[in-house]
Order: sequence, then C-alpha cells, then structure tokens
Amino acid sequence: MPDARRLLLALSAAATAAGMLIGCPIPQPLPGVGNTDAGVAPPRILFDSAHPSATFVPYDDTPGACDGGGPQFVVTATVVDQNPDDVVEGRWFVDYDPDPNHVLSNAQQTFTFVPVLPDQTSHGAAFPFTPTDPALSGFPVQVVELVVSNGFAPETPDGGLPNRAPRPGYETQVYRWVFQPVDGGAACGP
Repeated sequence: MPDARRLLLALSAAATAAGMLIGCPIPQPLPGVGNTDAGVAPPRILFDSAHPSATFVPYDDTPGACDGGGPQFVVTATVVDQNPDDVVEGRWFVDYDPDPNHVLSNAQQTFTFVPVLPDQTSHGAAFPFTPTDPALSGFPVQVVELVVSNGFAPETPDGGLPNRAPRPGYETQVYRWVFQPVDGGAACGP
C-alpha cells in the first residue's frame, strides 16, 4: 500500500502542477508598449454631422439653372478627436487620383485643428464646392472626399496613396460625397 499511496500522491502532485501551468497565463505583449506611435486613436468624422446628408447628391446641371450661377454647395462635417492635445489635419479632395504625378492626387484644400480651448475635441470642417466648375476633371459625376488624421505620413510609402497615407501606427478616416447631375428639378446647393 505504501507504494500505491506514493504513486497516488505523485500523480496528484503532477496533476496539480499541470493544472497550475494551464491556469497560468503566458505574458502577452500589450499594444503600444515600447512603441510610442502604436495605438494612437484616430480622429473620426461624425456620420450624422455630414452635410449634404446623402452620400449621393443630385444637382441640377441644366444651363441657366440655379439662378444662372450653377449649383453651389458647402460640404461640411464635424471631426471629433478623443485626445484634446492632438493636432488634427484634414484634406479635401475632388475626384482623387492616386497617381502621384497627377494634379488630382493633391488636396484641393487643407486645414489643421489645433486645440484652442481645454478639452476641445470637436471641430467643424467646410468645403465650398461647385460641381460644374470647368477646372474639374470634366466628368459629370464628381466625388468629394474629406480625409482626416492626427498623423499623415510626410512621404508616401511604395504602393500607398499620395497625400493620404498615415504614419506607421496612425490611421486616416474618409467620408465621400458623390455629386450626380440630373436635368432639372434637382438641388442647386444648400
């Protein structure tokens, strides 16, 4: 019996040790530890604040419509950043083209939000837009994009999008409006 008892105690001790090892968590790396750029929360574009509120915006392209001046819009959105110390940059693009040699890869307008008030986390962004402007791409359908980040890359990595790529550990957010011409009866602008 003493040998059976020792064997039982040894098996019991082994089972207890194995159970402790199974319950002992293996240390996992924490996001952002040791990397000051990782885990930076990006600014957000509030969906409900976008104006025009529709993704597809019909506009009247009838000659002489809209009081003779053509359709004119002011595209707006609210940008929110949870870190009030961040500098948030926004870039407006019209008919963006990722070819770095094409003029449409450049932002039409940029803005920078620097916190003015303590704990200021939201900012309004506005872009005046005339979809029939002859300086545009010549296509009747126009795409306006607002791209925001708290860390745009100074240079575009290979295969990246010029003027839109974030630095490592950062992100961008994009909101798009598509302006579609409709003969008569559509919007002239807000």
